[in-house]
Amino acid sequence: MKKLVFFLILLSLVLFEGFCESDLQSFLSSQHSNSVLPIDKTIGQTADAENSEAHKALAKALGQEYSFEWLESYLAPSFRETAANIWSEKLSSLLPATEFVMSLGKANADSSISISVRLLATDTVVHFALKDGLIEAIGF
Repeated sequence: MKKLVFFLILLSLVLFEGFCESDLQSFLSSQHSNSVLPIDKTIGQTADAENSEAHKALAKALGQEYSFEWLESYLAPSFRETAANIWSEKLSSLLPATEFVMSLGKANADSSISISVRLLATDTVVHFALKDGLIEAIGF
């Protein structure tokens, strides 16, 4: 009788360990695939540059040197003249940016997406509004 009880306890421990191990492995793999990026002290919840089309477009724009071609390529036509008049000096001093952190995008009423960016080299925060892959507004 003692042997049977000992065998049942041993069998239940082996089965329980296998069950826990498979649950733990599936839990860890699901956490890895659904990982949440850290919260930045300045811009809030961060996002990967591959998070959305708006993030991809903004990351591409940030990686380029500021120029007339940059204005033509990355800014909405209605915003180009304003940006050139107001932000040329500031943008030329900040671009290209190689290290930056992007926030999650926030949908606006006009269907644009707001994304905040902290440029790590200068610790500058820039706010962008993008629509259809083009920057419609910039704020510092």
